[in-house]
Amino acid sequence: MNNVIPAEDRILIFMHIPKTGGMTLKRIIKRQYPDINILKDITDGKTSEFKKIVSEKEIQFVFGHLSFGLHMHTSKPCTYVTMMREPIDRVISMYYYVIGKKDHPLHGIVKDLLIEEFIDHPDLKVHTNNMQTKRVLGKNSLSPSDLEQAKQNLQEHFSVIGITEMFDDSVALMKQKFNWNDISYVRKNQTKKRLSKEEIDPIIINKIKANNELDIQLYNWAKNRLVQELKSINASQ
Repeated sequence: MNNVIPAEDRILIFMHIPKTGGMTLKRIIKRQYPDINILKDITDGKTSEFKKIVSEKEIQFVFGHLSFGLHMHTSKPCTYVTMMREPIDRVISMYYYVIGKKDHPLHGIVKDLLIEEFIDHPDLKVHTNNMQTKRVLGKNSLSPSDLEQAKQNLQEHFSVIGITEMFDDSVALMKQKFNWNDISYVRKNQTKKRLSKEEIDPIIINKIKANNELDIQLYNWAKNRLVQELKSINASQ
């Protein structure tokens, strides 16, 4: 990310992608800022609310289940962080999480579905087909050429692209970039009573792979980028 304004002097937008460890990260970040300077639960349909509040208050931290692009609704400098998760495991986790959470907005649709029906349901494709790439691009319809634009968005606008499977390293890097204090945590919203990837029929796994080809490529790119950044930091210390 090439910006002349330090990350800690920008409005921090946490783009929370479902089932990537975001609830735990949100609790860590909220401790770093006064509550009066936090704008909570902003979604893609609340950009006008974001624009109004940010223009009136000294907002430092914004979070929600939102897509890339919120920064375009203010003239104030912004930066993003997000977490990305191995795409097949994210889809599996989401299925079991929604099944077990009766107050989830999707529970009514998902509660009677088998996992193979869940991944094929036409009303759920925004959640099961390349969801992470869609969020990074701020669009729901993708083509293979969108992968490079997704990488560019991450490179140019995100101070840290965390990886769920490298959660501690990801949060430590955020602490360093934003001058945070206490980053201790207790895991939140972990999906219980779920099958692992290895326990699910390989035919279903292959279907999830086919539905998430762009997510798999983007995740691997982001994970490699994080590994290289951590190596560079360790080498300089």
